Amino acid sequence: MSKEVKKFQLLVGAKVIEAKINTIKKYGKAYENMVHLAACSILDHVRQHGDVTLADRLIEALSGAVRKNALMEWFEAHGQLRYDLETKKFKFDKSSETKLAEAISCPFWEFKAESPYIPLDFNKSVTVLLTKVGKRLEARKEGDKNAKADKLPSVAAFQKISELVGFDASGFTIQ
Repeated sequence: MSKEVKKFQLLVGAKVIEAKINTIKKYGKAYENMVHLAACSILDHVRQHGDVTLADRLIEALSGAVRKNALMEWFEAHGQLRYDLETKKFKFDKSSETKLAEAISCPFWEFKAESPYIPLDFNKSVTVLLTKVGKRLEARKEGDKNAKADKLPSVAAFQKISELVGFDASGFTIQ
């Protein structure tokens, strides 16, 4: 299930690691500028020719470290492109207009801010999950065919898990 980790030599020492961070910062800015120039040029190309294939190619070319969804939303907001979820490709949208000056002044990473990091709250996650299971078990008991009974635990298993994690399952009528 997990990918095989490539063997590489770790950096040793704060000075060496700091030098690598500085290199990343330097090249990161250059990379951002290169992507922004390509993206703005694509907007203009789409405006002139109706050809959206370069937007698809840019998204495919970007590394996994780039927020591709933010760039896709930026393309839609500033150009004549609409993303088709079915084909997973951009389509030309002649009803939209190209806002090139706005796009140039607002790179995609500033257009859509990254969501703040929210650490995992295990207890909350378990509570949400068990609440959903309890509601589906109730629905199954009431004869709801959409309750997907084959994907639900037994009532006894639900009660045992709830007891183990301290979840109050007394509000459910699943007996």
